[in-house]
Amino acid sequence: MPDANFDNSETHTGPSATLLNNIRLFSRYAPPLRDTGFAVLGAAVLPAFLCFVVWQLSPAYDANSLKGAVVRSLAYSIPILFFAMVLSKILRAGGAAENHFGWSPILCDGLLKTINKLILFCVPLKFLYTALESFDGGVYHESLGRLCFIASMMLLAIGLWETGNSINRWRDSAHVKDQAARVDLKLLLYDYGVDIQIAHRQGRHSCLCRDR
Repeated sequence: MPDANFDNSETHTGPSATLLNNIRLFSRYAPPLRDTGFAVLGAAVLPAFLCFVVWQLSPAYDANSLKGAVVRSLAYSIPILFFAMVLSKILRAGGAAENHFGWSPILCDGLLKTINKLILFCVPLKFLYTALESFDGGVYHESLGRLCFIASMMLLAIGLWETGNSINRWRDSAHVKDQAARVDLKLLLYDYGVDIQIAHRQGRHSCLCRDR
């Protein structure tokens, strides 16, 4: 007869109990690890393609040439793009941050606004002004390069401002929920105190009846 309590680790000792505990631990952390892994893999597609482009253009020893400026600029931009795309995948609606880490949708949406601006505008502009630093001796860096840098910083500042507003809304909603929870706790304690008083009075009444 097989043991009916096979799923209970308390009935097992030694390697079998360790194996069951490891299975339960992995089952607990498997969904967030899986979704985070998928987010990393999905975010790595475009950076991997750009790394392939850099590999095809290498070696580019002369940074003043167009090829050298592109390779140098991509080498600086790819890590930022990859990190931003990973955060974008994790913070999106229904992503790992909401489903597994318990982050508020308001907070995730606010952070995602800055991340999206970083991906769509700031990283391409960084690629441009980094390439202009070395291309043709930096002849365009003082004019067009500075404009790209200023535009990138302005867009990043707008994204951070929107994120700050979202964080304030999230804090306000969390404060409201905390106040509501405190009111519910006070009402619960009040009802509990009333029930105790009623039970105490009923007990005294029954004692008086028995004494009579």
